[in-house]
Amino acid sequence: MKKQIIFFKILSTLSFALFIAIMNTSCLELLLAAGGSYGNGGTYGGSSASKGTVIYSETTELSWSENLIFPASYFSSFSSSSKIEITGYNTSDTYHTIKLYAQNSSWDSLTEGKLTNATISNSEIHPSIDNGAISYTVTSSDAEKLKNYGLVMHGFGYVVTQIKVYPNGSSSTGSSTSTTSSNTETTIYSTTTDLGTWSNFSVAPSNFSKAQQGTVLKITTSSSTVVSSPSYISLKLYDGTWQPLSSGQVAGGTKSSDTITPTSVSGTIAYTLTSEEASRLRSSGLILQGYGISVNRITISSSASSTSSSTTTTSSTTSSITVKSAPSFSKGTPAYTHGALSVSGSNLVDKSGKVYQLYGMSTHGLSWFPEYVNKTAFQNLRDTWNTNCVRLALYPGDYNGYCNGGNKESLKNTVYNGIDYATSLGMYVIVDWHIHNDKPSKYKSEAKTFFNEVSKIYSKYDNIIYEICNEPVGADWDTDIKPYAEEIIPVIRANDSNAIIIVGTNTWSQDIEDALDNPITRYKDIMYTFHFYADTHRDDMRLRVRNALQSGLPIFITEFGTCDASGNGGYNNYQTQLWFSLIEEYSLSHINWSICNKDETASAIKSSCTKTNGWALSDLTESGLLVYNHFRSLTK
Repeated sequence: MKKQIIFFKILSTLSFALFIAIMNTSCLELLLAAGGSYGNGGTYGGSSASKGTVIYSETTELSWSENLIFPASYFSSFSSSSKIEITGYNTSDTYHTIKLYAQNSSWDSLTEGKLTNATISNSEIHPSIDNGAISYTVTSSDAEKLKNYGLVMHGFGYVVTQIKVYPNGSSSTGSSTSTTSSNTETTIYSTTTDLGTWSNFSVAPSNFSKAQQGTVLKITTSSSTVVSSPSYISLKLYDGTWQPLSSGQVAGGTKSSDTITPTSVSGTIAYTLTSEEASRLRSSGLILQGYGISVNRITISSSASSTSSSTTTTSSTTSSITVKSAPSFSKGTPAYTHGALSVSGSNLVDKSGKVYQLYGMSTHGLSWFPEYVNKTAFQNLRDTWNTNCVRLALYPGDYNGYCNGGNKESLKNTVYNGIDYATSLGMYVIVDWHIHNDKPSKYKSEAKTFFNEVSKIYSKYDNIIYEICNEPVGADWDTDIKPYAEEIIPVIRANDSNAIIIVGTNTWSQDIEDALDNPITRYKDIMYTFHFYADTHRDDMRLRVRNALQSGLPIFITEFGTCDASGNGGYNNYQTQLWFSLIEEYSLSHINWSICNKDETASAIKSSCTKTNGWALSDLTESGLLVYNHFRSLTK
């Protein structure tokens, strides 16, 4: 199996000491959470290692806040004669440098070895050629550090295109081939993770590229510190879509349905894959979940031999993310007619530059009402309700939210299904990171991971809008919300350079003056959130919106209600109609809360109605009927 790179994006705002502490305690979880893949590491394949083994083959511009991290297993055969060869080129910047570190607690710089085509000064390696390969021959001390801790690389003004390692110190001779002999065992996970009370972690699909019928997963376990005296111990294996692995043979434990009970808390479980299971792992990776045990190591072995060229690029195998092809919208649908949207002044405009208004329904929290995310429901909203947009509300922090006990993979799949349903109907879709009563920075790392994955998968879609924080509370615009946005936006922009991105404002997205006074200017196609609930937010709020619009602030009303701000009382038709008049005057895009049968005033469906699509008018609440008639009066 070809060796892979762990690519870890470190938050630039984290302190150095905090990063080290986090990396040492739970490196793999963070690497996976950041969208990287865990390398299989450890086996170089006989004499081919002397010719060099490619461990990285992607085009990456180095920066001080973005690190390449390689596990210690890549350097297990290193000695004082071993080399690290870095191929790349200088950028147009006037300053070009690379820094190499051992990945231990103090991040020791590698500075004492011999350099080719480069010089060293103040622990920084400076290429002496603009384009080509430079090499670093390690000292015996360097070799020991690398074998124990692995390697970290970052820098400035230099683009890396390939990294090779030469355990025996030979010169690079181009491509080389490594052969994995029969019954080879490769480590794909080597960090102790306490599963405690049904925690889980993932292993990227790239680690299973050679998996087939008969491939054996060996999982080494130990006792849990979270559950000191468990009444039982269990392990469950799933593919990356949360479908269980339950058909294969188990050694070192007993299997009942999808649950494995290890023979002892400290030992090794061997699971032999079926052909169908191997295919699923190749496609989506592995998830492990358990109770009362820790996982220390996972290896993969196969009875079949395989050959892989070290010149194969990692981009084809390292990522668990599959980029979807650009969709073909049906003629006559909103997305077909209006195409990619953009921002012009305070207006949302379509592909022809004409002012365009999005409107439709928001789901309630996907953790609690996922059943309303179905294609027939969305088609009803498009054809019967006359809407052109749907909003998918993913709560991070509330109970059972994405970052607070919810099943992340299941919730993500609900979001992806929602995007796919809306896209198949030619509708626009808002992916809403539904920060609620919190500062957005609280879940910043999780937001980065989530938006990186979504925007990468759907990077070729013109109908997706990203709402990166729904309703911040107690969050100063200048010191919290705007800095958060300026970290999340480039994550999305790296994958999708043109998507509309909507940024929430403080006090449940009402303090739009803060964004007006200090707007985000580094990125285009940014809009700002305003929310209203008609019985609570009246003339004074409408005046605030009018003034901001007249001053050129692009506003998107991603949530409104026909009642008071609690969502459960004060239904007010008159005040809602006044808001509709302002919305019409400025062609404001607006999304109603919410399409579900929760027993509250803001819900569009009566609590007595169990239908998740195909609603009759008699199934609608007062609010639902008002909004339904309003939407039907608009032009989509």
